Amino acid sequence: MQLESGQVLLARYTLLRKLGEGRAGLVWLARDRESARDCAVEVLRPELADGPLERDRFLRGARLQKQDLHPGILRCISLHETAPVLAVFEFMAGGDLSRWRGRDWRLTVPLLAQVADAAAALHDRGLV
Repeated sequence: MQLESGQVLLARYTLLRKLGEGRAGLVWLARDRESARDCAVEVLRPELADGPLERDRFLRGARLQKQDLHPGILRCISLHETAPVLAVFEFMAGGDLSRWRGRDWRLTVPLLAQVADAAAALHDRGLV
């Protein structure tokens, strides 16, 4: 499935712009038509959706993120297990860590400590 801005998934999520991609999925900023809020939609790559290992790993991670894992980790608010396989997450504006490059270390270190703490919470649950 080719994704593009303006496309509506599941008659509910309007894709606005691509935020990024990883090994297993593509992440889009989307607008939830029901709540009128922005969210992040991660769509499992179609070529991986039929493979039970990748599909199960994707779904397991999303299910775990439905729990309150850590204050620094956004929650999964919805999960769709049939094609297109996708997970909907809370969205927080602000960009990624690359915008912190070159800033004073006294500002960056406390932020990175928070990121490390959140990553440790994911590791404790077997997500990384």
